[in-house]
Amino acid sequence: MSRLPICIFAVGAALLALLGTARADALQTPVPDANSPFGINGIKWFHGMTSPTLFQDAERDANLMRRAGMAWDRFDAWWGAIEPHQGQFDWSFMDRVVEFNARHGISTMPILCYSSAWSGGKPPLDDAERERYANYVYQMVSRYRDRVHAWEIWNEPNIPTFWKPQPSAHDYALLLRAAYAAAKRADPTCTVVGGATSMADINYLLDLYHYGAWDSMDVVSIHPYSMGGNAHQQRLDRILASVQAMNRATGKPKPVWVTEIGWTSSGPTQDRDQAISLFQTYCFCLAAGVRCVFWFCLTDWSERWGLVRTDGSLKPSYAAYSRLARALGGARFAGYLPWRLGPEFRGLVFEKDGRPLVAAWCQGAPVRLKLRPAGKGGLRAVDALGNALPTTGGALAVGTTPVLIEGASPTLLRQLAESPPVYPNANLVWNPGFEETVGAMPADWGRGRHEGTGKAGRFWLSNDATTGKHSAAISNAEDAAWDTWPVPVRPGDHLVLAAKVRGIGATGTNAIALYFWDGVGWGYVGSVLSPPLPPGNTSWRKLTVAATVPSRAYMVRVDLISRKNQGTVLFDDVKLTCRPAGPRR
Repeated sequence: MSRLPICIFAVGAALLALLGTARADALQTPVPDANSPFGINGIKWFHGMTSPTLFQDAERDANLMRRAGMAWDRFDAWWGAIEPHQGQFDWSFMDRVVEFNARHGISTMPILCYSSAWSGGKPPLDDAERERYANYVYQMVSRYRDRVHAWEIWNEPNIPTFWKPQPSAHDYALLLRAAYAAAKRADPTCTVVGGATSMADINYLLDLYHYGAWDSMDVVSIHPYSMGGNAHQQRLDRILASVQAMNRATGKPKPVWVTEIGWTSSGPTQDRDQAISLFQTYCFCLAAGVRCVFWFCLTDWSERWGLVRTDGSLKPSYAAYSRLARALGGARFAGYLPWRLGPEFRGLVFEKDGRPLVAAWCQGAPVRLKLRPAGKGGLRAVDALGNALPTTGGALAVGTTPVLIEGASPTLLRQLAESPPVYPNANLVWNPGFEETVGAMPADWGRGRHEGTGKAGRFWLSNDATTGKHSAAISNAEDAAWDTWPVPVRPGDHLVLAAKVRGIGATGTNAIALYFWDGVGWGYVGSVLSPPLPPGNTSWRKLTVAATVPSRAYMVRVDLISRKNQGTVLFDDVKLTCRPAGPRR
């Protein structure tokens, strides 16, 4: 039987003091809990193993983790460093790491990776090497079974970066089966975490099921990074719902952990956006039944993913993490606010001891949220950046920056819905009228497709528009396309795409299209184009295309296409709607 941490969530009493100040003190020390959902890709042990200041730096990092309520540390445990020669293990470094985390009260989850010291950088691809890897797993789990209770098998085996030369679900399934058997032989109560996919690669996870490896993991893990926007804009809730639907469809659903997710930040605007994404991520994950979430990462590294800068200063996201760890650590997700405040409003309610805590935001124009207070003290609200918000008569404005609200009447818990209100005609395209701009270009749209094609043309914003001030223009195109951020979908969903289009001396093919991609976002599955705009000069006219999402497609991008066009084509008022193939929850 697995010693599986059950991450149940309760509203901490410390939140009362937190919500009562204009700038909440996020640095008070919560007590780490081995059952907490709050993890971090924290101390870079093996990446820094040759640094003479590693353990000194680790003391600083462990203190930051403790103060923020980060209960778990996930890190690489390199096979090639621990077993530098076949059958000869060097435990000196790993012993110090395990002892350090135990002394600091940190729950440890090593990633058992990567290639052996003698393989030339290749993953285990034959029976003999898989047997050697299984022995490494057995030796690790056996040695540390009293202090380490969760082990992740490899990292992102579904992409070439970590599984060379090409990913193979079949080969990883064989490795996972061998590793699971070895780990359970060493410690029958340990938790074996498998999958560890780059993005939410549902096809890869289903392949593991079909290759007989589903029963060779106690937990399935994913890394659902964003390919556009914050956690709400990437529609993380839809991604997690698709993962859980797949999980249930196996007939043997498993706990889901997010073992990597994060956003880079540099400068005040990105720092604020990172804090917003962190807040949204933890709320979405806990609402979707995700048991543990490991943020990537603690300190800035390479592309500045950290919550802490290299000079030791704290980003707003660090305070947001600490705030959430105190507020939601141990809480139970109770349901969604049922009120129809718009398709981009989210109101998630958590509960402890009969007291509700509301997490709310609206991606776009602020909305007015009214809650019945529990008593004369009224509501107390603080946003993701630590600012206290005014509440008048139980009402407050809720906008893009998420807010935590305490003090609502317990009767709220009897009014909740199992899912957010449904808006069948909601537009899934961000910035559909091109009114939001970054410099001289529309926000949330790419010039050319994300994989590198569709860039041969002139991209610009026109003042000739059907509504608003702008339309998206392409001129003198050989092969060009405006490309949206990806939208999560499921096979069988029915999509309808429409847009207003106008030609000015247009030639060639000018159309709108749906491009389907796999769950990683890079594997092309297929595309459907609308009928083309007639050549020459045209008035604004509506183009439409409908499609059923094909098998193995979990992302769709809207493309506004111009090919062999010696003139100009304008696009405006883009709308994508989705009719689900089945229940979303």
